[in-house]
Amino acid sequence: MENKIKAYEKHKEIVIKGAGIAGLTSAIILAKQGYEVKIYEKRSNVGSHRYGDFQGLENWTDDEDVLDYLKRLGIAADFWFKPINKVTFFSYDSREFNCETGRPLIYMIKRGNKPECLDYALKQQALNLGVKIIYDKNISFPVQIDSSGAKKAAAFAYGITFDTDAADIVSAIVDDRLAPKGYAYFIALNGRATLVSAFFAKPFKDPKKYYLETLSRYKNLLDFKIDNPREFAKYISFSLAKQRDAVIVGEAAGIQDYLFGFGMRLAVKSAELAAISIMEDKSYHRLYRAHILPFLRAGLVNRFIFERLGNNGYKRQLKKANTVPDVRKFLGRSYHFSPAHRLFYPIARLKYRGLWD
Repeated sequence: MENKIKAYEKHKEIVIKGAGIAGLTSAIILAKQGYEVKIYEKRSNVGSHRYGDFQGLENWTDDEDVLDYLKRLGIAADFWFKPINKVTFFSYDSREFNCETGRPLIYMIKRGNKPECLDYALKQQALNLGVKIIYDKNISFPVQIDSSGAKKAAAFAYGITFDTDAADIVSAIVDDRLAPKGYAYFIALNGRATLVSAFFAKPFKDPKKYYLETLSRYKNLLDFKIDNPREFAKYISFSLAKQRDAVIVGEAAGIQDYLFGFGMRLAVKSAELAAISIMEDKSYHRLYRAHILPFLRAGLVNRFIFERLGNNGYKRQLKKANTVPDVRKFLGRSYHFSPAHRLFYPIARLKYRGLWD
């Protein structure tokens, strides 16, 4: 059923469930337009399950720089970030591939409830606009926007954050022995590091095993110390939720890059569309189908193909990426829903029918 939200008068209160990236972004956009916004968050604070771990804000799926996009939405980049123009990949046999770009491929940011983190910055911007955030409240009554987080696990990430003496590096290993159908990564910047195994193969049994194997491999590849480690684990949801009475955005709707799991830029996009649907009395369902669904379909096909490559296939793709003039454009083209994507999409959707509700 097509989801169309009634346009609210600007004195009317908008209720949002979940103070994640998508929920806070919608709140900021709406508050800037004069709406009264209230957010109910089930945790004790925003980003309380994060510990300053590094994450990548991808910058290859659109020609518009992601920081320019945030600025256009009225969101200040008053959080810590670092543009990354070089990513080092390792194949299963430890061969090194360095991919460099003229424009940033990603922006590294930190997640959590500290002043330098993205979550904290969005919270402060929302509060400064008069948005009310009610913590420790897992509500069940109707809301206008649902941003309450992942609903079904399709992948799992296990890792640590720690202090280190490692040289600055953003790197990934593509090896099914370390991260089945996924990837492991090690990011060290300014004496702080995050090391993770993100795997996409169920069942999610003994996830620490993959993390320990990842740690062992990286210790053989790079020389670094680990001080003050803190472990964390996170499910990743790719299950598309059915849009009913509320607009469902971000992870709550399974809006993710199905290939690599980058979801922050998409979370912001879905939040923008949710705000537009309220401000302009437009159908969120139609906006979503026009501006997000083609990307998700391309990502689903990309995942279908990736899972059939195996370690030797991953290595061939790394060799190819290492030779193209601009790896940023190379990656970006893979998310355009092309004729090749249309050909494989029915098969991919059948394959992942348990995830695509």
